[in-house]
Amino acid sequence: MLRDKDLEQYRRTLEEAVAGSGRDDIGVGKVTEVREGIIAVEFSRGTHTNTAEIAADALQNHEGARRAVTSAIRSLSKEVAQETLQKAV
Repeated sequence: MLRDKDLEQYRRTLEEAVAGSGRDDIGVGKVTEVREGIIAVEFSRGTHTNTAEIAADALQNHEGARRAVTSAIRSLSKEVAQETLQKAV
C-alpha cells in the first residue's frame, strides 16, 4: 500500500514529465493506487479528463516517466482532436 507521500512524489514526477514533453496544456490531477504497483492518474486538457493506469515502477527514472506520460496522454489528445473535428463539420 502506497502512502500519501509516495503518491504525491509520483504526481510531481508525472508533472515534470508532462512539462518536459512540452505539453503545458495537459494537467495532472488525482493520483491513487488501484492495486499493488499500479497507480491511476487523472490527466486533463480543457474540459476533458482521462484516467490512465501506470505501473509505479515506470516512474523510477525520467525516461520511464516520459514514456508512461506519452502513452497515457495519447488517448486524451485523440479525444480532444476528435471533438475539434466534429465541431468543425
